[in-house]
Amino acid sequence: MLGVWATEAELGKLPAGDIYRRKKSLPILHAFHHAQPDDQQAMAKMYNQDAPITREQVQEVLAIFVRTQTRGYCNQFLAQQCQQAHLALAQLATTRNALAIRARTDLEAIIDFLKAG
Repeated sequence: MLGVWATEAELGKLPAGDIYRRKKSLPILHAFHHAQPDDQQAMAKMYNQDAPITREQVQEVLAIFVRTQTRGYCNQFLAQQCQQAHLALAQLATTRNALAIRARTDLEAIIDFLKAG
């Protein structure tokens, strides 16, 4: 999701970079699956063309995301996955080993970072 909606300041990369690179990420797959036939054809054409994707085409994909409520779906999916990850960590046996404590803390921080993104 960061590769689609994060700003350059947040990610340090070009906004919508995943679209420019034609990554078949969750937002693309969701939008394509839920789009109207005309939008599906437009997306397929963009992803199959030899030429680089243009700024206008990226805007078209982002508009398709709006029409298919893709961002909301992705946010909900991410929240569910983060909740499952927190539950999985909570089920792990606790230990007083410094390395294990650090690893658990780092994993929780990663989950929280992803959830905030």
